[in-house]
Amino acid sequence: HLDTSSALCELGEIYLEKNAYQKAIQHYKAALAIERAVYQGQPHAQIAAILKWLGDACVGLKKYQKAMNYQEEALDNIIKFYNNKPHQQVGIHLCIMGSICLKAKKFKKAIEWYQRSYEML
Repeated sequence: HLDTSSALCELGEIYLEKNAYQKAIQHYKAALAIERAVYQGQPHAQIAAILKWLGDACVGLKKYQKAMNYQEEALDNIIKFYNNKPHQQVGIHLCIMGSICLKAKKFKKAIEWYQRSYEML
């Protein structure tokens, strides 16, 4: 149920703010499972948001590759949600990819992602 997913996301946000990253991940994963069941494999902005938050938690744990994996899935989801058309949300997700690369000290990749974001926005 979407209300349950929303409550799980709110709890995840609290744990994320408290740097309790593993607990945040638990709650976000549970919310993601609900959202995926509701939308039955169709792309949706809320699914992309939850994937982004999972990536944020992984960044907090300094698990940058895992964060990139979640964010790439979020980016793919949001691109499909907006039917492969340019959209501000796509640009924001591209920028997030750059931020993760920057934190991982992958400077060349960070520049590439930021450039793509700039071109989108």
